[in-house]
Amino acid sequence: MREWVRVKRPGGSVNLAVFAQRTFQPQMGLLLQRVIQLSGGQVAHIPWEQMSQRETLLVTLQDAGLIKVAVQEERLGYHLRNAQEWWEVIQHSALRLLVEQVPTAQRDRLRSEYLAEVAALSTVVGLWLGAGVLLVRGNRPVHTVTKS
Repeated sequence: MREWVRVKRPGGSVNLAVFAQRTFQPQMGLLLQRVIQLSGGQVAHIPWEQMSQRETLLVTLQDAGLIKVAVQEERLGYHLRNAQEWWEVIQHSALRLLVEQVPTAQRDRLRSEYLAEVAALSTVVGLWLGAGVLLVRGNRPVHTVTKS
C-alpha cells in the first residue's frame, strides 16, 4: 500500500474494493465446515479475511500515508444457475486453496457432499451468491514525506 501511495501523484486518490466479512454466505460457512472436517480439524483460512474489516482497512491505509480515508460497504450479488457453477468459482479463484487443505484422497468426497448441501440452497431462480464489498478511498496528501 505504501508503494501505491508513493507512486500516486500528490493530491491523487487511491481506490480499491475488497470482500467484506460474511461474503458468499452460507456457501462459505458450509465449505469451511467440510474442509475442517475432512482435513483433520485444521483451521481453514479465507484468503481475503485479513483485510475484510473496516477498521483494519482504515488503519492500513492511514499507516501507508493516505488521508481522508473512507470505507463504504455495499451488498452485491447475483444468481448462479446451480451448485456446479459455484464449484467452478471455487476452483478458478483463491478459494481453491481451501479445497487443497483437504487430503487428495478426500477431495472427491468433499466435492460430492458439499455440492449436495449447496444444491439444497437453490431456489427456482438459482443459487444466490451474495457478496459484501468494501469500497475504499483515500487521498495522498499534497505534501508528503513517504515512509520507507
